[in-house]
Amino acid sequence: SINTLNALKTLVRRGDFVVMSIYIETTFRKMKNYKGENFWYTYYDDMRRTLGPDVKIVWVGYTPILNAMGIYAPMPGQKSPIYDNKKYNVNLRKEFNTVFKRKTTNDTNGFFLDFSNLLEDGNGNVGAYIPGTDTLLYYDTYHLTKRGAYFLWPFVCEWLDTNNITKN
Repeated sequence: SINTLNALKTLVRRGDFVVMSIYIETTFRKMKNYKGENFWYTYYDDMRRTLGPDVKIVWVGYTPILNAMGIYAPMPGQKSPIYDNKKYNVNLRKEFNTVFKRKTTNDTNGFFLDFSNLLEDGNGNVGAYIPGTDTLLYYDTYHLTKRGAYFLWPFVCEWLDTNNITKN
């Protein structure tokens, strides 16, 4: 919301970085109702305008959706199957990733973190386990387990360092 952006503006200083993500089930629907169908473009621009050109913005790409079963149930006794709107969500995720990759390419302090290559096989499929292990990667179809997040952490740290995001 605009109030959230304005509050964030008061907290950041030149050289800071902000990490952003959009969640389809909440942020997407709210922003689409507020800003219209093409809010992807205006949301990025609003964020840049609000924070100013000297604040680094890291947009986190969507986690690839799990292509297999073998996942944790979110509540005891409940299965969390890959649900009906998977195709819709997959398309929205691809659109988000495409738009924000393009937007960050034209912004010297805009960055797009896409870690899908670490989770997918060469064909875009994602399994339930951390690659090369029998440790569960996903909690449900797109949330990582704690160990899944720990698996990504060294890669994220390296990416932040390579892109000079944590250096002033």
